[in-house]
Amino acid sequence: MHANFARLLDLARGRYLAFLEGDDFWVAQDKLARQVELLERSPNLAMCGTRTAIVERNSDGGWRPTGELGPAHVQPVYSFAEMIPHYNFHFSSVLVRRSALELPEWVSRHYCIDRPLYLLVTQHGDAGFIDAVTSAYRQHEGGVWSGQGMRYKAEASRALFPAFMEHFPAQYRPAFRRALSGILWYYLSTARMAGDRASGRAVFPAALGVAPLHRLRRAPREVLSMAIWLWAPRLDHAMRGAWGSLTLRGSNGA
Repeated sequence: MHANFARLLDLARGRYLAFLEGDDFWVAQDKLARQVELLERSPNLAMCGTRTAIVERNSDGGWRPTGELGPAHVQPVYSFAEMIPHYNFHFSSVLVRRSALELPEWVSRHYCIDRPLYLLVTQHGDAGFIDAVTSAYRQHEGGVWSGQGMRYKAEASRALFPAFMEHFPAQYRPAFRRALSGILWYYLSTARMAGDRASGRAVFPAALGVAPLHRLRRAPREVLSMAIWLWAPRLDHAMRGAWGSLTLRGSNGA
């Protein structure tokens, strides 16, 4: 897929590039017009993105909206540094200046193109945000990313972020480490909800070790709770039972 993307990029001759992969679709007729208008009047912007609806299949075979993808912190403009911590835009929602994008060879060695592309582009200008849903992301088990298991996703992220630290300015390495820690911790939380201790034990050392001071300062109780769940399940069960008992007594006025 990466080789095909590079081929298509080489053939692109327009001033702007938009992306639409096979299982996504646009839902706003004026998506491109609004984005082009924003970039035309804002020479400081190298790209812009919007919100994206998440849709999943119904039992009757249709598709229904189940959520949205968009910036964690809503603001009109995002710098390169502000694009590091979060996946602000789904790929189907973005428009970029063709002049701001050159795809280096190292990107082809990793699982995704979108996140590296955002960082490569925002080295040449900021990212603007249009606060509207203009595209849809179909989430299903056959998806290239959504269909993968948690451990695969964690390993893919662990390979991608060291590449960022190697190829982008050294001053941003702490931010990349914190971002990777957050992503791995999210996968740990997913494993916990699924009761998958084996995957959790494989990911925990990296989730903590990539930015230990940041993680321990930010959420020490969460780290301790996760470690107990992973390696002391009986203690975890007892603690949960005690907490449930205390909650029940409290609700009865005790």
